[in-house]
Amino acid sequence: MFSTEQRPPSARPIGQAPTFDLGVAPGLARWFVVEYERNMELPMHHTDTLDFDVVLSGSVELILDDGPHPLEAGDCVVVTGVDHRWRAGPDGCRLSVQALGTPPPARQESNSV
Repeated sequence: MFSTEQRPPSARPIGQAPTFDLGVAPGLARWFVVEYERNMELPMHHTDTLDFDVVLSGSVELILDDGPHPLEAGDCVVVTGVDHRWRAGPDGCRLSVQALGTPPPARQESNSV
């Protein structure tokens, strides 16, 4: 369903939202479970990680630039560091997340005169 082509994986695209630091250095991995209370919403953000998410129970919407993507127990998604936010369903949600650290995008230099 998904593969990387280099170690560590390439940097995420440059986003507009704030960075949420998961504390995973490039090339390292962290596996954790996240529980969202019912109807909980997280603000738009991005991470310097590739996140392999599996919905273990409940439901959640992954909200991207193109709108909401409803997910239920058993659904999987890879979030590649793009701007996104989460909105838990009426029964909350439990996610298994495997995060693989990526380098931050290169800073764009301004051409000031």
